[in-house]
Amino acid sequence: MAAAEGGAETPPLPVRKLNGEVICQIHADPSAPVEELKREVHTATCIPVGFFSLLKSEDGLTIVLESDRPWDKLFVDACTFGDVPLIQSTLPLLPSTLCEEKQGLLLAILKKWTRVVELLLEKGVSANLEMNDVGLRPLHLCARTGDAETLRVLLRGKADVDAANEDGDRALHFAACRKDSDFVSLLLDARADPTAKNCMGETAMDNAWNEDVREIFDLKWSNDG
Repeated sequence: MAAAEGGAETPPLPVRKLNGEVICQIHADPSAPVEELKREVHTATCIPVGFFSLLKSEDGLTIVLESDRPWDKLFVDACTFGDVPLIQSTLPLLPSTLCEEKQGLLLAILKKWTRVVELLLEKGVSANLEMNDVGLRPLHLCARTGDAETLRVLLRGKADVDAANEDGDRALHFAACRKDSDFVSLLLDARADPTAKNCMGETAMDNAWNEDVREIFDLKWSNDG
């Protein structure tokens, strides 16, 4: 931490986006070398120093991202690589649109970054948002290609276990097709409806060709009965 002449602490130096929004404050001498200031900004925001430049002015610093890395691209990159600190710093800076949150959540589920999914839900991204124009939900995607721990996180995040896509398929339909008894068990424990039918009139049980999956249906359904 820098100190002013005479030992007094240097006043906080605001760091702004180009639109004037303050994203953090650092305790540093504004006359310090730019690389030193960038390291301070990195410490405060977790944004890698190679991703931005700084402009000095009389009233603080302005952070400028590289032209090919706008805030939304940086956020999606962070979700792709499971970079939790970078997500924490970039998520509040996104434009007021859900587009990037959808893409980030989709990538995190596909890549099985459970902590990233958990963080996005903590930051206010809905566990029930529609991820495309045919009604794909996070729980559908996870039941089809994700992992069990991520499924638990979505369920704790109040994902609607019986939400259907445009074809009437629910998470339980996808889990049964996947032939994974653990996913089916988790969804049934969360009170997924095994009698719900899709637009073809099929229940999840109709898609359960795997013996272990059918046994889970028989066991849990009979116990519920």
